[in-house]
Amino acid sequence: MKQYLLPANRPFYKANLHAHTTVSDGRLSPEELKRLYRGLGYDILAITDHEVMLDHTHLSEPSFLFLKGYEIGTNPANPTQKTCHIGLLAKRADTDAQICFDPARVWGNARNYLPLVKYRGRICQTDFSPRTVNYILKEAAAHGFFAILNHPFWSRQTEQDYLAYEGFAGLEVYNHLSRQNGTADEGSFVLDRMLAEGKHPLPIAADDNHNEFSADSPYSDAGGGFTMICAPSLSYAEVMGALERGDAYASTGPQITELFVEDGQLVLRCSAVRDIACLTDRRPRWARLCAEGGEGLTGARFPLPDEYAYVRVELTDHAGRRAFSRAYTKNEIDGSDHL
Repeated sequence: MKQYLLPANRPFYKANLHAHTTVSDGRLSPEELKRLYRGLGYDILAITDHEVMLDHTHLSEPSFLFLKGYEIGTNPANPTQKTCHIGLLAKRADTDAQICFDPARVWGNARNYLPLVKYRGRICQTDFSPRTVNYILKEAAAHGFFAILNHPFWSRQTEQDYLAYEGFAGLEVYNHLSRQNGTADEGSFVLDRMLAEGKHPLPIAADDNHNEFSADSPYSDAGGGFTMICAPSLSYAEVMGALERGDAYASTGPQITELFVEDGQLVLRCSAVRDIACLTDRRPRWARLCAEGGEGLTGARFPLPDEYAYVRVELTDHAGRRAFSRAYTKNEIDGSDHL
């Protein structure tokens, strides 16, 4: 009997959950960004301008969904200092007020939109500390926001920093702007360190696009990272519900079509890739399959160990692009927890 980890017989929707527009420091308007991402084959766009959340859901269509959100920073982005940038996505379409908002911290074009911003409370965001970050995370949980730890490498954060955070629902394991700017862009080892400490954020791949270069430029920051969300329909409530349940995976190219457990084995079906790795909290042994003779792998079976805390998969295609599933706990797979 198959036990599906990613729901079966549901569509996947391609999402960019980190994007900037002319509302803050991006070069394209929300309308222009919609045209760009529709042309790139996306179904969902979260506009997360710096410090201010505006409602762009009126631009949604039956085949294209806008999510409400914004990106909050704990201190100015000095290139030699640590910072923490948090992506906050409103779980409900009718959420109209943002949290942890300090008008004095709003900068650039976003200052022009201050009269349109509604907010609850105020916080001094000039310091970088786990205390400040955890306060924001607590407020996010209380007021219905899905919190994502954005680009930890670009933010100069260390293990001591991100292991002190409590309550991140998501983690950027890939940030395309960071990649294009020459910063270390993949954070899968950050994910494993957080998993080892019992923290289970959903892997997110996102563009963080500002669109300084045209979409056909090799320096373009659009279309490089995406999150595939498995939801019953392309509605705000269903998409955010799927994110909360973890019915999604992160990718820069490869696609996962099925992920399930059958007869004590983890079974994966996917687009053609170069190799597939099955990762747990145990030291791996023959937990990687490689394509041979120029053929691509379109699936894999991995025997589950007798004891493990979690299991997840990473895929790499022939162009070096990668995909990351979330970590599934032994309790989930054994049926002790609801999937």
